[in-house]
Amino acid sequence: MTVASPAYQGTGSDVEFDDVDDGDVGFEKITKTEKQPYEVDFKVYSPEAIQKYQNGVVNEVKQILELPPEHTAILLRYFRWNRERLLEQYMEHREEVWEAAGLGDDPASAPKIKNIPRFTCDICYGDENTETFAMKCGHRFCLDCYRTYLVSKIKVEGEAARIQCPGDGCTRIVDAKSIEMLLPDDIKDR
Repeated sequence: MTVASPAYQGTGSDVEFDDVDDGDVGFEKITKTEKQPYEVDFKVYSPEAIQKYQNGVVNEVKQILELPPEHTAILLRYFRWNRERLLEQYMEHREEVWEAAGLGDDPASAPKIKNIPRFTCDICYGDENTETFAMKCGHRFCLDCYRTYLVSKIKVEGEAARIQCPGDGCTRIVDAKSIEMLLPDDIKDR
């Protein structure tokens, strides 16, 4: 049996196509645009969209790990917002993850401001009765020096997410509650 149409002629296995243009019904002509190696597709997100995404990830992970949001955010920053890697590592090596992320081994203890008589600050060497601040790591400094350190890190260095304790060689991260407690509103918003 032979079937004949304007675009097809032949029988069995010897198929031939004519150069008849049917208008390619149902098919669009695909044109390949050549991109330069340095050209990449990207999308720009607003700061509000980024913050909304980060808050969503923090809320999701904090429910799984049953942690406060400030600790969850520090862990996510340490893992560069890779929640799967964080969850895997956290479930297998909880203590090591806490230590490596700069949270120490006791996430429940909250830093506090204390007035200590005859305290000598290791930054300014002032030895008055003054208010002091220390995080879980125990490195205590006068409140003025701690605030000056945090303001310098935020305003001068542009760091806000992973500020380490000013103690020599300490890798503990200043959490959001400590920053909230120590800094004025205009600096916190940065």
